[in-house]
Amino acid sequence: MKENSDLPLIIEEFIDVANEMCYYADLLWHKGYVQANGSNITVRVADNLLLATPSRSTKMSIKPEDLVIVDMNGQHIFGKMTATSELSSHLAIYKVNPDTGAVIHSQPPYTSSYACSENFPMNLLNPEEVLWIDYMAFAPFTIPGSSEMTYQIETRSKGRFVLVLQNNGLMTWGETLRDAFWRTDVMENHCKIHNYIQSRGDTPREFTYRQMMMLQEMRQKYFK
Repeated sequence: MKENSDLPLIIEEFIDVANEMCYYADLLWHKGYVQANGSNITVRVADNLLLATPSRSTKMSIKPEDLVIVDMNGQHIFGKMTATSELSSHLAIYKVNPDTGAVIHSQPPYTSSYACSENFPMNLLNPEEVLWIDYMAFAPFTIPGSSEMTYQIETRSKGRFVLVLQNNGLMTWGETLRDAFWRTDVMENHCKIHNYIQSRGDTPREFTYRQMMMLQEMRQKYFK
C-alpha cells in the first residue's frame, strides 16, 4: 500500500473502505437523501470493528481522516471526532443480523414523507423492489439515540434489510455498502412511483401470485 503521510496509520489500514464511505456519503448528499447533518453510515472493517461517520457533520465533504473507528460495543477506538450519536441503532442491526457488512441511515424525501404519514405504500411494483426490498419492517417513533429506539430496531430488523423509522427516515443494510445504498435508492424510487400513481388518481398494477413467486425464485438465486 502506498503510504500517505496525511492519514493516520490506523485509517490508512482501511483506506479503501474509508474512500468508499466518503463516496457514498457524498452520493447520499447529492441525491438529496440526507438533510443538514443528518444520516449516518457504518461499515464493518473487522470482526469487532466498525468505521463510522462522525457526529454533527455534513455528508457532503467527509474525508477519510474524519471517520471514526469503534468496536462492536460502541467504544471509541480512534478518531478526532466522536461517532454518530445514533451508533446504537447501527449496533442493534449488526447484533441481530451477523452477516451485515454496512448500515445506512438516511432521510430520502419520498420515503420520509410516507414515514411521516399513516399510509405507507406496501405493494412492490417492479422486479428491483422485490430483489432489493423484499419485506419492509417498521419501527414506531422513538427519540433518536435512545435505548427505546435501539430496542425497537433490534426487535424489528432481524432477517430484514429495510427498516422504516416512523417520523424519522430509513435504515438499510447489507453485506456491502453498495448493497445498503442500492436498497436506499430502490426504496426511495418505490415511494416516488407510488406517489406519482396516487397523484394521478390511478391504481397500482400488482404482480399476480405466479409472477411474485417467479420473482422470489429469481431473488433467491441472486443472493445464493
